Amino acid sequence: MSCLIRACGPRDLKEVMRLIREAAACHKALDQVTTTPEELEADGFRPQPKFGILVAERPPMSQDGPPLVGYQFHYFSYCTWGGKVLFGEDLYVMPQFRGQGIGTSLMQALAKVAMAHGCPELRFLWPRGGRAAPGLYEHLGAVDVTARDGWHELAEFERLPEQVETSEEVLRTDGFGPEPWFQCLVAEVPPQHCSADGHVVIGYGLFYPAYSTWHGRSLYLEDLYVMPEYRGKGIGKKLLSKIAEAGMAQSCRELRLAVLDWNTAAGRFYAALGAQDVTGSEGWRCLRLRGAALRRLAGLLGALPNGFAAPRPEPGPPAPPASILISNVCSIGAEELFGAPPDTTGPLPTHASPPADRAPQHSPLREEHVTCVQSILDEFLQAYGSLIPVSSDEVVEKLEDIFQQEFSTPQRKGMVQQLMQSYQRMPGNAMLRGFRVTYKRHVLTMDDLQTLYGPNWLNDQVMNMYGDLVMDTVPDKVHFFNSFFYDKLRTKGYEGVKRWTKNVDIFQKELLLVPIHLEVHWSLVAVDVRGRCITYFDSQRTLNRRCPKHICRYLQAEADKKDRPDYRDGWRGSFKMNVARQNNDSDCGAFVLQYCKFLALGLPFSFTQQDMPKLRRQMYKELCHCKLTV
Repeated sequence: MSCLIRACGPRDLKEVMRLIREAAACHKALDQVTTTPEELEADGFRPQPKFGILVAERPPMSQDGPPLVGYQFHYFSYCTWGGKVLFGEDLYVMPQFRGQGIGTSLMQALAKVAMAHGCPELRFLWPRGGRAAPGLYEHLGAVDVTARDGWHELAEFERLPEQVETSEEVLRTDGFGPEPWFQCLVAEVPPQHCSADGHVVIGYGLFYPAYSTWHGRSLYLEDLYVMPEYRGKGIGKKLLSKIAEAGMAQSCRELRLAVLDWNTAAGRFYAALGAQDVTGSEGWRCLRLRGAALRRLAGLLGALPNGFAAPRPEPGPPAPPASILISNVCSIGAEELFGAPPDTTGPLPTHASPPADRAPQHSPLREEHVTCVQSILDEFLQAYGSLIPVSSDEVVEKLEDIFQQEFSTPQRKGMVQQLMQSYQRMPGNAMLRGFRVTYKRHVLTMDDLQTLYGPNWLNDQVMNMYGDLVMDTVPDKVHFFNSFFYDKLRTKGYEGVKRWTKNVDIFQKELLLVPIHLEVHWSLVAVDVRGRCITYFDSQRTLNRRCPKHICRYLQAEADKKDRPDYRDGWRGSFKMNVARQNNDSDCGAFVLQYCKFLALGLPFSFTQQDMPKLRRQMYKELCHCKLTV
């Protein structure tokens, strides 16, 4: 089953909450779910969202069932060794929809989010014996670092120095740029108490806001370090206390961290402060995806992520000169990206003054909107084989429906158009060469469907399948003749076509539609059976007197064969000259199909040449859906 992978909108939260509860039930931990849809909306759909959710949505034409069948929950994090990280908090697909590639599609979308934001690593936690084998992640290139490196869901630099890839420049860019990724507290001593090497900063704690699908807001302690000569003096405990204080100020319900199993001292330190080893007790495993595996999973770049932010610290009073000072050196937020200052629910101690507030820089589209545009275009590409029938107005309408915001402003709509153009320039996105539409005996390829694009001439395959859709919309009323019928009648006479209606009594119909294809022009003959009227429609308003005469002779011969003498005589012809007129050499086929549709539905002709681009796109979709829009 093909699913649309897109960013979650506020309207989806009820369904997402249902899926979260299902996922928790798989762990027999439903009682641990304390988040609510209201909390998710407050934290995820604010100017600086704390997390992002990708959802898998079933196609609109699919059978009855839940609209959302899976989700992927994530937030941005940071690693002191490697820099930016995207953390996959949770991945869930309903059991009956597994094995169809939905989980892989969610992971591919997440990899695109990571690559587009410069994250060289994806990180996940996965329970042993969970609802799906971690083989999914490992198949995609992830490494189980719990098994390999002994992670328990901080490591000291001196133990694994070769894994440190960050630098002072990277930390400065990532921590003090317009979009800071982390927050850091440092322990500083007066100069007279400096280390043997002259250092006054003798410890630090680096952390960032995280989010749990079960518990909501949390704080993740990425690293805590105190120089060996200063250990045993309560400095680490004081750092951790201040970090916990920061978490409480941000209404976080838990503090999360990881240690390596060889670091027993750190394990005892955290355990003494009340930390629980969920790897040991609940079997959680840490998996990591990075480098070539991440790039391979991401595939074609283009999707951008939903993000997160957290309250920015405010200045606090300075500490006494002789004390150890715990100072805030990096604020966390994303003001430039999300266009609004964070809410501040409590002060954090600080040593340096925070940067002055900057005016928000509004982007025409937030990044989860860009992600959603890509997902919408992916859905259209799968449904139609190309983006030929898709207009920017449709994408804008979908965005407005999902996010309940206005996207029709010139600036935002212009950005959507640019994204559509960029998307189509990517290899493989222009069209799906193997795309087919099958309906009864008709098979349309991309070559056929492309005749509906721009100034192309419609071919017989498109004409005949669309005509059958018209006929099947009102089967008791209309009979549509194949586009090859008239040429065979004109060249072979009645004998050449007498078997074409052996299973149909055309005189029981109200309307007969006969497309006329002569050389490079399409026209139409419509027969009002009850009114005995043969009408010729031509969007170029040319008079072809032979066509009605050929059709009249055919009707008379058919009446003789079917023993319907009442339809033998009384036929009259007419030319409809006041119909909409084409002003080019290519839209005659499109006009004929619209004549057929409007006549069959009993509607007045309300279209003009200016409507043809839109009507061509509509006919393309109707052919793909094998159903007319009425």
